[in-house]
Amino acid sequence: MKKVFITVISLLSAGAIAAQHGGSLIIEVTSITCQNKSYDGVVEFDGLGNEVFVSGSFHTRNPKSNNLRSHTGVTETPTFGSTAGHNERTQAGTASPSGGINNGNTFSVNKVIMSTQLDGDGYTIFSPSLWERDDNNEIIYNKFKNQLAADLASAALMPFPNFGGSNPADPFDGKIFFYGNGYNVSIPPNSYPSILSPLINIQGNRPIGITIFAGNPLMFDPKIILLEARILWAVYNQTPVNHPYPNTAYPFKTIKELSIVCGENTYAIESSNGRYTVNIAIKFAPEADDIAAANTAAQNPPVKQQMVNVARIKNIGNKTIRPIKGAPAQAPAYTMSNEMMYTEWKGLMGIYGEPNKGGPFFFKVNNNAFWLQDANGNSIASGGFRIENNNFIASYSYPNGDTYNIISTGYNPANGELTGTWSGTGANANKNGNWMAYKK
Repeated sequence: MKKVFITVISLLSAGAIAAQHGGSLIIEVTSITCQNKSYDGVVEFDGLGNEVFVSGSFHTRNPKSNNLRSHTGVTETPTFGSTAGHNERTQAGTASPSGGINNGNTFSVNKVIMSTQLDGDGYTIFSPSLWERDDNNEIIYNKFKNQLAADLASAALMPFPNFGGSNPADPFDGKIFFYGNGYNVSIPPNSYPSILSPLINIQGNRPIGITIFAGNPLMFDPKIILLEARILWAVYNQTPVNHPYPNTAYPFKTIKELSIVCGENTYAIESSNGRYTVNIAIKFAPEADDIAAANTAAQNPPVKQQMVNVARIKNIGNKTIRPIKGAPAQAPAYTMSNEMMYTEWKGLMGIYGEPNKGGPFFFKVNNNAFWLQDANGNSIASGGFRIENNNFIASYSYPNGDTYNIISTGYNPANGELTGTWSGTGANANKNGNWMAYKK
């Protein structure tokens, strides 16, 4: 017991000494196991077995820093299950030759469902949910996402719940709880019960977590995982030593692996109620020692798309470029890496279907974080970044929920031109196009 006590004191001391060390946080769904599939109808019109996906909602706050004060978002994995008549799904499960989740099936996912940037005083409230997909009606799911976003925004402004973790050797103990229980909030009758009540004893897109018992109203209480930068850094570093290599990046480490049990009680027949386990990995990479001074993101930057005539933009630095037209040309063979991307980039962004419109596109990539910049180099939004299939993928969101996804499609080593596509979702962002950029 004495050794455990010393270890915990050392760990917490490390966190106290390095309390202002932020970094990049991602959460990855690694695998899903089905203990009991959810009832899918006598005739399974959407394919044999279950079809499931994981939704991850988060709210990040950096309350005392000069960086981006808040960052919110929701990301889903692909739908896994039968691909019969549904090429958009990812095949998984053994219910048929085309897939379909059956009892006892375990399958790999390996998809990031949350990516955000934390300052040293920052924290993220993350809520995962597993959904069984039965139709293409997104009304219930969209209402659910909006309600959960409002609840997470409220929770992010409340004092952290104190459950006094029972395991002193685990700094995450007591940091995983249910929203209503953790914040002493009574789930209002016009929220989850009314949103999800149409799913009782019928099929439809449903979160595997609704419960209802005889004589009691429907219940759904979102699961919450509280992630603080100071704890992530303490677990990452373990000892209070300075990073010995300034201006270089820390690698990602898996800080915690969790198994989240999702069970429902919405069907009168017990064997019809779904029960799954979702395995996730929490990964963290502290910012390099030079990043804190360079991060100058505005507080809640305005959502403003300043469109200009691309044809009038001719010079980027000392390089002359043409307006973006059509798909990017195929680049020579190359191998993309984090080191290749770690710098500031400057270029143009075009909009499909609007050839005379576009605008400057400035961004910085560092330590697996993506920073959208203005013309003066100030960061105005941030998000996550990763290398996948020899291209880089990034996303960033504005406070109103508008989200942009950036994917590279080619790189020309001969002239340093990086090209790609982008797409937006949200009230002001429902467009897509292509872009190009050079290193500054």
